[in-house]
Amino acid sequence: MQTTQPDHTTTPSSAVEKPKWRWYHGVLFYVAIQVVSFGLSKLTERAVGRGKAKLTESITGNADSFNYSNSLNQPTFAPPDWVFVPVWLVNNAIAIWSLLYVANQPKSLPGRGAFLWLQGAIWSTYTAFISIFFGLRSPINGASNTILALILTIASTVVSVTRIRDEKVIRSQILLLPWLSFASFAGTVVALWNKDDFYGTDALVQPDPKWVKPRKNKE
Repeated sequence: MQTTQPDHTTTPSSAVEKPKWRWYHGVLFYVAIQVVSFGLSKLTERAVGRGKAKLTESITGNADSFNYSNSLNQPTFAPPDWVFVPVWLVNNAIAIWSLLYVANQPKSLPGRGAFLWLQGAIWSTYTAFISIFFGLRSPINGASNTILALILTIASTVVSVTRIRDEKVIRSQILLLPWLSFASFAGTVVALWNKDDFYGTDALVQPDPKWVKPRKNKE
């Protein structure tokens, strides 16, 4: 009578290494980013004589920032205020997922280090955006910051395609490109059509009124 010997070549499920970085690390990271962004905006507002922002406005949108944005000459294709919160929540969720996913890969993975460094740079632009654009009343800063984020995301996509070669990572970066491309174009138009208080410059281009979105208020 033959007996079947247990197969020891299969790795037990209990021995599979769990990811070091989990979903709750992503949540904590996002909260930390919001706190830093709020802190920078608060310091900036106090430096220029404003200081009314509340911590919850870091996530839901600073009313002072929206008021300033609505006082600017914006192109007719600029989205309404309410669009920005859900769009950025989705974009941030995708970005954090890709960050955790790559961080959990072996250090020997080609392109891993470059990808993580690029993601860190992208998050730096996100953290500084409210302060250098709305806080300093500088459309030039806003456009430059968004264009830099776009360039860094393109570089991150190139690393994903040519070195990491993981379809999940590639898709996550490609999904971010359309919004950043649109935001960079719209931000550049706003920078050209408006004065910049921080640099003390007037509008570089006087827009045709038919292409200007009706203002909700003026500062």
